[in-house]
Amino acid sequence: MVRPGGTIAAYVWDYSGEYEFARRFWDAALSIDPRAAAYAPGRKATICREKKLREALVAAGCMGVETCVFDYSGEFPSREAYWHAFDGRQGSTFEYLSLLTDEQRLRLRASLFSTMSPHGAVKLKIRALAVKGLRN
Repeated sequence: MVRPGGTIAAYVWDYSGEYEFARRFWDAALSIDPRAAAYAPGRKATICREKKLREALVAAGCMGVETCVFDYSGEFPSREAYWHAFDGRQGSTFEYLSLLTDEQRLRLRASLFSTMSPHGAVKLKIRALAVKGLRN
């Protein structure tokens, strides 16, 4: 419970935009398998957009609602290290990967790797979207 005049704040990952860690994976999955759409957070989590965050706080009765963007970067030492980050056994990525045969996983991996240099680190943009407002 937030007292009147208290601040409410939240953040989400920009799954459909500049959160490349997840978006690259899902873009590759969607390019080869239409079933991926049911699991891709950039399509499922519509709240993960600045406008939707703002609207949510306004709808909750907040005033002075503001949004902002936090941009970072992340790096994996190789494409293989990036691929192995999706073996976390949790979330929509794990649910989706559990549907695939070994052959389909290899096809997804090849599709994903085709978007990256075979040499060196994998550098990714990581964006979070934030919102805050005052409770009426």
